Amino acid sequence: MGSNQLAGSLPRTWNRLEQLEVLWLGDNDLIGFLPVNWKDLGQLRVLSLSHNRLHGLLPTSWHTLGQLESLRLSNNALVGGLPPQWSRLQRLDAIRLDGNGLSGTVPESWLDMDNLRILDLGRNAFTECIPAVWQPYHPRQSQAEVVFCDS
Repeated sequence: MGSNQLAGSLPRTWNRLEQLEVLWLGDNDLIGFLPVNWKDLGQLRVLSLSHNRLHGLLPTSWHTLGQLESLRLSNNALVGGLPPQWSRLQRLDAIRLDGNGLSGTVPESWLDMDNLRILDLGRNAFTECIPAVWQPYHPRQSQAEVVFCDS
């Protein structure tokens, strides 16, 4: 349902779609907060909400999305820090958070995300982006497309 000029907020009731695997709502005119209760979407593998007008914090509760492989939240108005709890998302291969108002640092616990190959954090307001321990030791660094912080 991407690029369909959809407008309005994200339905909280979608947390009942327990078998949903792919939700692609990028390039629309969606507004509001990321629903905390979407933590119940246990089969979700791909979530794309890029290029909307979503705002607020990244939901800490989403650490329960254990099947998630790709998360695209680029070009919204998201703020705050990166949840350390998201390090539990062990299947994540790609996180695209560029073009928001995120700040702080990348939690060192994210080093535990062994499958992570793409981490795009550009165009945000991070103070110190990547923990020093990450750069020389990340197991996938040589194969990764990593955009650290080019605020």
